[in-house]
Amino acid sequence: MFFDEKILVFENLKNNYNQEDAKSIFLKHSIDYDFITISSQSIMLGGLKYPSANDKEQFIAEFNNYLGN
Repeated sequence: MFFDEKILVFENLKNNYNQEDAKSIFLKHSIDYDFITISSQSIMLGGLKYPSANDKEQFIAEFNNYLGN
């Protein structure tokens, strides 16, 4: 399991964040995180834990797509 100290910020969201829908994306890619901060304009994810760099890239692509970016 890899640990990433960077904070990922997703901005200019076209779609609303829904915890249940997002949970399936996290589970699909075996991603865990320390914190998530949600506002109407952005989402911040911190302390990502993921099996491999490839899993992280696939997760980010799918999460961006889910948010409408």
